[in-house]
Amino acid sequence: MSDEARLDRSRQWFDAAFDELRASKTLLYTGHYAQSCFYAQQSVEKAMKGIMAADGKADLCCAIAAGQASPDATAAATSASIILFSIFFIASSDIR
Repeated sequence: MSDEARLDRSRQWFDAAFDELRASKTLLYTGHYAQSCFYAQQSVEKAMKGIMAADGKADLCCAIAAGQASPDATAAATSASIILFSIFFIASSDIR
């Protein structure tokens, strides 16, 4: 895959991630907390796919999603998702 195609695919993932992030924030501010968490998690997952696509790791991303990646790769992706989700949730919360 060419660099241009790879970066275009990455942009598509990030566009989807930002759409879901906006939905999550709207749901958070309207008191729909469970739905907000779901969309936040989806946003993080799509952002990670964007990172992997930009780095030429789209095949790894698909393998993780299909449960066919090595345990180390799956664990690393899971840890990164949890960290990114936590950062998003803390940054977006209206904790007083």
